[in-house]
Amino acid sequence: MKKNIIIVTGGAGFIGSNLIKLLLKKTNYKIISIDNYSSGSKKNHILNKKVIYLYSDTKRISVVLNKYKKSINSIFHFGEFARIYQSFGNFNECIESNSIGSNEVFNFCLRNKIKLIYSATSASLGNQGKDKDLSPYAFSKAKNLELLNNLNKWFKMKFEIIYFYNVYGPGQIREGKISENSDPFLLYIAFNAPHYPLQAPESTVKKYNRIYDVGWDEVRKKRYAKQLASGLISPKFKLSPRANHIPAWNSLKESEKEWEADRMEVFAAMVDIMDENIGRIIEVLKKRKVFDDTLFLFCSDNGGCPFERTTGRNLKPWNPNSYWTYDASWAQASNTPFRFYKQNQHEGGISSPLIVHWPKGLKATPGSITHQPGHLIDFMATFIDLSGAKYPKKINDRFIDPLEGKSLVPVFLDRERKGHENLYFHFGSDRALRQGRWKIVSAKGGRWELYDLENDRTELTDLSEKNPKRVEMMSRIWFDVAKNKERLRGKALQPVNDKIKKLSFRKDTSGQLGK
Repeated sequence: MKKNIIIVTGGAGFIGSNLIKLLLKKTNYKIISIDNYSSGSKKNHILNKKVIYLYSDTKRISVVLNKYKKSINSIFHFGEFARIYQSFGNFNECIESNSIGSNEVFNFCLRNKIKLIYSATSASLGNQGKDKDLSPYAFSKAKNLELLNNLNKWFKMKFEIIYFYNVYGPGQIREGKISENSDPFLLYIAFNAPHYPLQAPESTVKKYNRIYDVGWDEVRKKRYAKQLASGLISPKFKLSPRANHIPAWNSLKESEKEWEADRMEVFAAMVDIMDENIGRIIEVLKKRKVFDDTLFLFCSDNGGCPFERTTGRNLKPWNPNSYWTYDASWAQASNTPFRFYKQNQHEGGISSPLIVHWPKGLKATPGSITHQPGHLIDFMATFIDLSGAKYPKKINDRFIDPLEGKSLVPVFLDRERKGHENLYFHFGSDRALRQGRWKIVSAKGGRWELYDLENDRTELTDLSEKNPKRVEMMSRIWFDVAKNKERLRGKALQPVNDKIKKLSFRKDTSGQLGK
């Protein structure tokens, strides 16, 4: 008998319904969905003569599919209880579905020699597999993987595993007890754009045509003026000069000016698209009436990237084979008014403004600016503070490093907070340490520089020769943190050189034209 049927358990659910759409598009198989609609919806049904929807439970799969069993090619088992937080409150439902129901599916496949494709989860893999017991959901999924491996060892049962991480899209659950909507949530969104390669749709790129023809020198001046006018930068912080490795805009040939301006047009288009998608998130939150009670923390992880890695200048940035980047010239404009770039520990590499939005929680004046320094490590402490959670000392047999961050909540309440005694920075051979107003920094292993950030945020006046004892004291702290907290070893702990290294990031790519 021809095996021309594919079974999808949970075919009315989010992932299952999208899988059926794909199977219809890519194969000629008939498809049968089994779903008890605990989280699935008839709204996800696909009207197609090749698809049959059966209202049933996986615990009864042998009965429901008895007449089809000789024609079944494979089973995609996606019909399980699939929520971590809710698995505590719905323990019995989780076990019945994920353990009893799945066991019936496995046995049905084994008895009838049907290939199984099982939907696993990253929740059972965390911390090198040690987090598999942190929730009923993770536990049940991990046990199913153990069982499948044993069924293969004992009976040569065939199966494939699909691991899902965070997924979203058309058909996802938005309402009901299984929805995350009614519960507190934490959503981390890491947009790949803006980042190289510089790629964007042609229509969006053309929105910014000619915008950057004025060049990086003029852009820096205008951005600095805007920063002064808004109060973001104090007038006592002077605009850093254009780096020696960056040519004056007006010294470039017209063809190079056009190329350089084109690069920034693409970057602007990528920021535009990112902004559009942030707007989509806001729209959904407003629709669900939780926007005003949602805390937004919006920031970047580093300054502009100086590395010229362009290949194929002749290709348009909406061509998927293109690979454009911008280099130090535009990176310095991105980092206005600071010096240096991503990976460096000068302010141009590590200073990232944080935008906070929380209508029901913020007491600070909307649109106001605070200059109290913080760090990404403060996010964890902030979330613990707001949620009333307790930071664990130990999970199972694993000891947890002490919390390094400090809550940002006092800043949200328009108060002064006790800041960090030390803020430590390290990337490759770039190092820095901040103590209040003072900061030592070393670029690419060069000697320690010392800056008074209270009066010289743009790091134009090196005070290291006037304050050797402070440099020595702060450098000892840096090495102590590096060795005992970051646990650096070997070359990473080498002393700095006695001279400042000269850095250059520019590279000629004109030879790529015409290839």
